[in-house]
This record gives sequence, C-alpha cells and structure tokens, in this order.
Amino acid sequence: MSIPSSPRSRKATITSTERPALLQYEMKLCRDEALALNKSNTQLEHDCGELRKQLQELKSQIKIESRKRKNFIAGKENENQTKIDELNNEFAQERNAILSNRSEFIQKAQKDIQTNFIDFQNLRDETVNMIKEQQLYIRNQASQVHKNVAFYIESNTLTNLDRLERSLEHTLTLLPSISSLDELPSKDSNEVEESFCFELPEQCETCI
Repeated sequence: MSIPSSPRSRKATITSTERPALLQYEMKLCRDEALALNKSNTQLEHDCGELRKQLQELKSQIKIESRKRKNFIAGKENENQTKIDELNNEFAQERNAILSNRSEFIQKAQKDIQTNFIDFQNLRDETVNMIKEQQLYIRNQASQVHKNVAFYIESNTLTNLDRLERSLEHTLTLLPSISSLDELPSKDSNEVEESFCFELPEQCETCI
C-alpha cells in the first residue's frame, strides 16, 4: 500500500480502509515534528544557556573592566592631584623665593641707597672742606702777595727816599758855604746846574 506524500495533496474523499494508515502516518509526522521541535528546543535551550553564560562572562568582564577603568581613573586623578599638589608646592616655593629675594633685594637696595647717601654726604663735606681750604689758601696767598707788594713798595719807597736823602747830602757837601756865595763868579744857570751832583757818593766819578 502506497502512502501519499501529504494528506493535503489528496482529495477530500478518503475510504475507510485508508484512514488508519493515514492517521498513523500523520501521527508519525507529528512525532517527527515534535522530536524535531524538541531537539530544536533543546538546541535553543543549549544556545540560550551558552548565550547566558557568555552574557554573564561579558557582564563580569564589563564589571572587571569598569572596576579597572574606575581604578585607572582614580589612579590618574590621584596622579594628577599629586602633580597638581607638586606644582602648587613648586609654585608656592618659587613665590616664597621670589618674595624673599624681593625683600632681600629691597633691603640691599635700601642699604645701597643709605651707603651711597652717606658717601655723597661725606664727599660733599670733603668737597666743602676742600673748597674752604682752597679759599683759605687763596686768601692767605692774596694776603701774602698783598704783604709782599706792600713790603716791596715800602722797601722801594724807603730805598728811593734814602737814595734821595744821601744824594742831597752829597750834593750839599759839594756846595760852597753860604758866606762865600757872593764871591762866586757869575755863571750861567746851566753851569750852576751842572755843578750840582745828584749821584750817590760811591757812584759819582767826580767824588771818587
């Protein structure tokens, strides 16, 4: 007895003798489909289990990676904070050094200014004293020159007066006595003038 390929391909009229075989065939098909579905379901359950396992592993891996990332970020934050703290400390040290150097520079500048001012005062005092000494020296020199000029003038005046007095005395020695003036022969005025000697005795050739 031949079994049709599909009950749906047959006509609607089925004889009473063909019905049991057809039912068995349909039951076999149903069992095969149920086995196939069961096998497929088992495979699906296995695949779902594998997927759940992989999902769980992925979740665990994600948690691990997230923890690592958090730890890395925390470490980087700590490192960055450490670097920031180091930079702040360096900045504070440099600032303190600059302020210290600034204070030292200001103090040194003030000391230099005071020293320079004292040196200027000393130099000014020395200059004033030097000017006073020069003025005193000039006054002394002028006074000495004045004294020398006065002494020279006085000496020359006394010398000239002395020479004039000696010359007059010498001339008077050459003149005749007053009683014999009338007995002198009459002479010209030139001759009388020539008889007077106005030279010093040691310089008069006639007297010598």
